[in-house]
Amino acid sequence: MIDRTAQLQNEPPLLTEVLADLEKDFSSRQQILRQAREKDVAFIAQAISESRISLEEISQQFSLYMQRLNNTEPDASFLTEFEIYIKDAGAMLATKLQTAERHVLSESEWDRMWNNIDLAFDSISVSNTNEKVYEISLPDFDTSFDDAKKVEIHVGRIIDQRLNEILPESSQRAKALMEQGRLDISQQVRSSREIARYNLENTQAGLVNYSPKKLATMMESLQDGLRRAINRIDDVILEANRVWDDIKNELQYAQNQVVNEVSSDIQKAITGEKKFTRTSKFLWRILEQARTSWIPRTVQVATLIMGLLKRVVYLPSRLLVSVKPTPVQKAIDKYEVISTENLHKRIPAHYLSQFSLAPLAKDQFLVGRQEEYKMVQDALLRWRSGNSCSILNVGEKGSGKTSLINCFQKRFFSDFETLSGTIVKKLTTETEMVNYVSQLFGLPQHLPFDQLVQAINAGEKRIVILEGCHNLYLRRINGFESFRLFLALITQTNLRVMWILSMDEYAWRYLARAIPIDILCFDYVINVQPMKKEDIREAIGTRHNDSEYQLRYSLNDELRHKMRRQFKIWRDVTGRQLRKVLEDEFFDTLFSISNGNISVAIFYWLNSLRFTGNDIEVQPLKLPEFHFLSALSVEQHFALLAIIEHENLTVNELAAVLDIPHSDSLYVLSSLANKGLITFDENSGRYSINPITLKPVINALINRNLLY
Repeated sequence: MIDRTAQLQNEPPLLTEVLADLEKDFSSRQQILRQAREKDVAFIAQAISESRISLEEISQQFSLYMQRLNNTEPDASFLTEFEIYIKDAGAMLATKLQTAERHVLSESEWDRMWNNIDLAFDSISVSNTNEKVYEISLPDFDTSFDDAKKVEIHVGRIIDQRLNEILPESSQRAKALMEQGRLDISQQVRSSREIARYNLENTQAGLVNYSPKKLATMMESLQDGLRRAINRIDDVILEANRVWDDIKNELQYAQNQVVNEVSSDIQKAITGEKKFTRTSKFLWRILEQARTSWIPRTVQVATLIMGLLKRVVYLPSRLLVSVKPTPVQKAIDKYEVISTENLHKRIPAHYLSQFSLAPLAKDQFLVGRQEEYKMVQDALLRWRSGNSCSILNVGEKGSGKTSLINCFQKRFFSDFETLSGTIVKKLTTETEMVNYVSQLFGLPQHLPFDQLVQAINAGEKRIVILEGCHNLYLRRINGFESFRLFLALITQTNLRVMWILSMDEYAWRYLARAIPIDILCFDYVINVQPMKKEDIREAIGTRHNDSEYQLRYSLNDELRHKMRRQFKIWRDVTGRQLRKVLEDEFFDTLFSISNGNISVAIFYWLNSLRFTGNDIEVQPLKLPEFHFLSALSVEQHFALLAIIEHENLTVNELAAVLDIPHSDSLYVLSSLANKGLITFDENSGRYSINPITLKPVINALINRNLLY
């Protein structure tokens, strides 16, 4: 509260008394907020207390498991006990945190807070000033300034008028602050639940085929995750207090406005300013006549503008953000994240066909993959010698996994019976997986697993290429059943079948933490690494050289300034030198943008081209910025993480993974798709990460400690 002692000493007696009444009035209002704050913070603390206690108890229990693990070799009974405890702990935490979230958003608590805000920002004066009327002596301007006249000043009316003008808007802003703050608190609780759930599921999945070293690492990671979940819960109280601080400041600002306006009104009354304006009868008549013509529209517009300016100037910083252009929209407007339709309009079809983003069918344009070829040759020789052999092919989306497999098949597998398939939807149960494999091999449906193994081993030796194997699991309790059984199928049939599986790199990373898939059953792991800068250049050059167009690399102001610094005497630079430097500069930038992903590199290459006759002008590239990713909500970050770990998800699958309602899942996926961060396949109903934004999204998740 502002101390107005010095101010009151310098004011006229009437104004001093009025300001004292207003000070008393707003002190009562602030007292209402203080009492409401105490009750609300206590309510929230009570709502989350059981969840925090449970998190602490679970963390302490895992510390005891860590001590047992360090002192003795874990046996089957230890692992069984540990797994049961994880399941029970996860179920208990989910219940308590969901209950806490419901309590925080309960209707009764909303009503109580709304009533308190209405009381604190009520336009009716708390103190009894509405009946106060003062008489002062003013000069009568119609006679002379020497004669004085008693004039009544209705202080109560002045105060009521200003309260009615100012407090309703302040009340709306206070309610907006409370509403947004409550949603933020709910997100904090939900985030704590998701962090705990994610780490518990990771640990449970890793108990299968464990090693002591790996188990210790998993438990340390779990402890860290539980600590982060506890920190999120602790932040809830800080957030609640911060919201009430904002509301308190809003009331303080309203008080300052009321005091300033009331003081101004009374000063005008004391000096007779209002009396003087009423004597200008001629001007008043003119204004009255104009009142029904152009003035209403002008005043209406001016009032609207002033009202908007007041809202912008005095809005708390928390709400001010909402009226600014979002950096997300700026970034997406500036960089068309994927625009194949635009490419088809600008680029001749015969040239575009050389740069198709579809997987390659032959190795004419495949460069920089000699090591992978050598690995497949070794694996094939091993398998033909009668040894078991299987290959895992992993890489990020757009890295060329399918192109590599197509070239393997054409170059090495033509002498063998080969079966190929792509898993396009999630197969997370034993029945779904067995039926899919049976159909692939041409076997009857609904075979028991043992009979499926026998039927495959009784058949001819063959090579089976299976893509989309990241669709064999779903990150939830019991969501790994299908994948584990599929690994068992591989290990029991890999003398008759050379399995070549392909899956997304980040799904593989997640599974490798939970299940040692590379060590357990795969003899060769081909990690499709990002292409080198020279390979990117060669891949694009090979495609372009089949056309008849001549390339010209253009120069913008930034590059021109850079070139002038590089070449001391600009006029002596030859055309060949300049072309070489501009070409090098372009491919350096292209490599930085694409991070070695050939699909992304091709996309940016095509977007930089401008066709003029038989020439192609290659315009300079500029590194895009994705700083807006840090402004995404907690739910959006977790949704992006889930999509990356699964490569693709439907609305229902994301709801199951994040344990959220279908409507929430649909909303968060739609919002990410609108931002261009993910793409939607109408045929399958699946969302997947946009290759153009993959690396920025990965970095954002790493910065949030959600991805390792």
